[in-house]
Amino acid sequence: MMLDAGAETNLVNSVGRTAAQMAAFVGQHDCVMVINNFFSRASLEYYTRPQGLEREPKLPPGLAGPLHKIIMTTNLNPVK
Repeated sequence: MMLDAGAETNLVNSVGRTAAQMAAFVGQHDCVMVINNFFSRASLEYYTRPQGLEREPKLPPGLAGPLHKIIMTTNLNPVK
């Protein structure tokens, strides 16, 4: 929920650690997986608009939703 609302995953705390690093430190590996694999819908929608001199977007707008669902449901964790 916080990631969907725009929480930054790369910010560091007072001891220089990210949220994912702190979660890993205390053994919350599922939390680490969610943080590291998160890709916002807004980031994906960037590719649905032509950029610069392009005439067409790299990704048809109708595919943004299904592709985002695939990205968010795929477990890319190499350990599990």
